[in-house]
Amino acid sequence: MNAHINPADTSAYAIVCGRIRARLDKTKLNMKSASLASGLNETAVRDILNRGRRPTIDTLEKLCRPLRCSIAYLVGAEENPDTELLALGVEFCKAWAAERAAFVADTIGNSTPEIEAAHDRCGDLARQIQEHRPITLEGVKVAAMVWGWLHYLSATLGAYEGDEEGNGIDERAQHAVMTFLLKDVAA
Repeated sequence: MNAHINPADTSAYAIVCGRIRARLDKTKLNMKSASLASGLNETAVRDILNRGRRPTIDTLEKLCRPLRCSIAYLVGAEENPDTELLALGVEFCKAWAAERAAFVADTIGNSTPEIEAAHDRCGDLARQIQEHRPITLEGVKVAAMVWGWLHYLSATLGAYEGDEEGNGIDERAQHAVMTFLLKDVAA
């Protein structure tokens, strides 16, 4: 897709530029590093922000990963205070799936470089997620994924292996809440 933001619509261009600047600031990336992390040429973001180049939809899609946001956010169609947290959650789900796959592939039962690399990626993302205070229920679900990863690992992505019949009402309540929060993880 090579569609550009309509050059006549300066407000749409201003929104995109403002959103890119906000995400650069939030992610602590500079224009060059965001461009390169997106797989674009090193001046792509600078060209958009400082030289009036209208980005294509493809370019915006590529920028979403390092800026940790959705394309809907960049074009002003979405306002979610947990945008960065949700993007981290998507990455965490992928990393958790890779970790589970590495465990399943290991027939010996020992730690392998693949398992350790996948586990380290999950740990890194978990630390980043924990730096955010969730505002929406979707954000809380991302935080719950980290809890689930830490406490209820299993060979099935997103599986919750807590004991439904705990000894106390607090354990049963905890099970009910975690089951609700983690039910979408494997989806």
